[in-house]
Amino acid sequence: MATFVYSLVVLTSVFSSASGAFIPLVSTWSAVVAALAAAGLLVWWIHDLAFSIQIGNVILGITGDLARAIDDQQRELARLVSSDGPVPAPSNTAAIVLCPTSGYIQVVRHNDLVRAATTAGAVIHLEHRAGEFALAGTPLARVDPPEAFEAVGPKIQRAVVVGAYRTLEQDLLYAIDQLVEIAVRALSPGVNDPFTAIMCIDWLADGVSRVEANPVRGRGIAGSDGTICLVIPAEKTAGIIDAAFDQIQQAAVGHPVVTVHLLTTMSRLAPLVGQSSRDALRLHADTVVERALHAASLVKDINVIEAAHRSAITSMAGVQPA
Repeated sequence: MATFVYSLVVLTSVFSSASGAFIPLVSTWSAVVAALAAAGLLVWWIHDLAFSIQIGNVILGITGDLARAIDDQQRELARLVSSDGPVPAPSNTAAIVLCPTSGYIQVVRHNDLVRAATTAGAVIHLEHRAGEFALAGTPLARVDPPEAFEAVGPKIQRAVVVGAYRTLEQDLLYAIDQLVEIAVRALSPGVNDPFTAIMCIDWLADGVSRVEANPVRGRGIAGSDGTICLVIPAEKTAGIIDAAFDQIQQAAVGHPVVTVHLLTTMSRLAPLVGQSSRDALRLHADTVVERALHAASLVKDINVIEAAHRSAITSMAGVQPA
């Protein structure tokens, strides 16, 4: 665009008259050189765009974002003093801080909340984790004692950022959901691309192992005096394993090669996760086989799936409890 505008400006300076013609040679050749450079940049941009939208590069980009998000979250949690012990429950008289607008919880500035609660001598009970959707007018947090509401309430609304979409800054499940979405679309009848789904399963296993290796610590966060002043909501029942494999195993019905790869991936993932996640893997493995055998019609496919299931269960059973 700049080359185009520059060429127009140079063109307006070219004129002829009875006394002769004026042609700015330096400016003209500069426009030619700039045009050639712009054409080269256009070719490079088209090549880079075609390369970047290849499905393999999209998947690698998502997993790279997940790895960076995990590192950032660990650095943030390292600055906080968390507690694995019991946390206080909000009282019946706790003041309620309402969500000012509907949207996704994008960022929770824990340091600001701890500082505000410590200064006011209060305990803040958050109602949502990053990535959850909050409706306007619903509880965003509860404050004990209620007398601290005026001092703490506005600070909570500023520390909890609500936006129109999810981000990876603190919502690690967002990257998992993106990979799952790619895999499910690849397994749809209109696309029927099982190899892309297999690639997603491989990198989902990598993402799950990264998250499991860097678990979020206790729900209670203590202030400078050692007492709990911030309580984070408990994890939902559906954990990282469910988020990674639940939808894919439903979409993989009718794709024996994907089913077998799911079972193989689960067996490789078992030694890298905790006991609760290992139990979830075992449940998913049983469900995958049940669905696959119900849809399979060829004896060969049934035998391969059953063999992969037996191998996966044997592998999981041989893992020593963490």
